[in-house]
Amino acid sequence: MPSIAVERSPELTAAFVPLALPACIAQEVKTGFRLDIRRGAVTVGIAWPQAALGDLAGFVRELLE
Repeated sequence: MPSIAVERSPELTAAFVPLALPACIAQEVKTGFRLDIRRGAVTVGIAWPQAALGDLAGFVRELLE
C-alpha cells in the first residue's frame, strides 16, 4: 500500500475564529391546559388553548363516547 505524505503550509494552519452569534430567546408557549387520556394501550395527549377552555368538556365528552 503506498504511503501518502501530507505537508501543511503555515498559512493553512487551523485557528480559533470567534463568531458573534445572536442569543437564543426561548419563546414561552402558553397552552392553557394539558390533558392525557388513556384508553387501553392508547394514550392521547391534548394541549388545549386557555382561550377555549370552555369547549374542552364537550370535546372530551365526544371523544370518550
